[in-house]
Amino acid sequence: MQELTLEEFAAASVANTDGVVSKLNEAHVVARFQERAIRTGKVGVCLAAGQGSRFISDTPKVLHAFRGKALVLHAVDAVLDAGIPLVLVVGVAMDQVMECVSRHVENKFDKGLEGRVVFVHQPRPLGTGHAVYMASEVLPKEFPGDVIVVYADNPGVDSNLLNALAKFHDTGKKTSKLSASILSGSRAAVGLGAANYGRLVRCPKSEHERQKVSEDAAAQDSQLRHRVLDIVERKYIDSLPDEKGFVVTYEYTSPGLQRAGSKRKIESVSFSKQDLLELDEFNSGIVLAQAKIYFEVLAHVRAAQTKKDPPKFEFYATDFVKGMVARGLIVDAWKIDDALLWRLEGANTVEELAELETRFKCKEAICE
Repeated sequence: MQELTLEEFAAASVANTDGVVSKLNEAHVVARFQERAIRTGKVGVCLAAGQGSRFISDTPKVLHAFRGKALVLHAVDAVLDAGIPLVLVVGVAMDQVMECVSRHVENKFDKGLEGRVVFVHQPRPLGTGHAVYMASEVLPKEFPGDVIVVYADNPGVDSNLLNALAKFHDTGKKTSKLSASILSGSRAAVGLGAANYGRLVRCPKSEHERQKVSEDAAAQDSQLRHRVLDIVERKYIDSLPDEKGFVVTYEYTSPGLQRAGSKRKIESVSFSKQDLLELDEFNSGIVLAQAKIYFEVLAHVRAAQTKKDPPKFEFYATDFVKGMVARGLIVDAWKIDDALLWRLEGANTVEELAELETRFKCKEAICE
């Protein structure tokens, strides 16, 4: 499995999953969904297949009540309220989750699902990359729009947050051919608990950025400079050697403005283990990207071994960043204001979920 790309693994699994999409969705619902996707130019993908290894409960995690409705319905509403059709990736307690979401959407809209939500199944827990890739099964062929990935256990994420990320991304596409935008935040502002968050690695600010340039040039170069090169997880950083002089080196195309007919030069930047540990900007997991490019890059991601005994492998969705950078594509991140970081909070246990609900009540009372 480790030798296979995500595309190859998915192709090898077709025999076991063939027809699953048609069993989960009526044909006219998928057709309506694809029409909506083309019309809106965006598709949401919500990951709701897992249970959470530390979430011990007879009730599936995403169906636990939070502020008056199931956890997953907060994510569903965030995407639908932004006017975006949704692919819900299901796994654990698949039938219960589908019934809950279908009933909610039918009550929310006069005409029910009507292509607003379709379901795909992740038969095995093979990581976030594999879960997201499953969604490509129901997208229109050669879909020219964007995909936005959200999680079923982030109840603070709402349509306002998704619209703000979309605005950032749409502006970047016009000025610098931005391919993907990550929703990020400050670890320092989060405080306790942020030590294990995945970090964003950016290329250094260019001389072009430090010098005064015209507004047009600055706008055109906005995402070229200081863009994202990678997302590094804490486990990866901890696995690096402690020896003096060891560095991780990234290569990237020059962030300067490009003259017609010229080639960008390749530059590099290196980070020590301590440098990576001290990076402040964290990955929320939420990403908005050009769908065609995003899924093409995900298709070439290879499984990473996450456990030795017994062997366990997963496909990481975060590997898309390195894949895009290798193609010379631009990835950036919209860093959320520190005052709104609470909206990105999640919970790993039943007790943490109860505590999170109490904090949300306080935060929302203050915001009102």
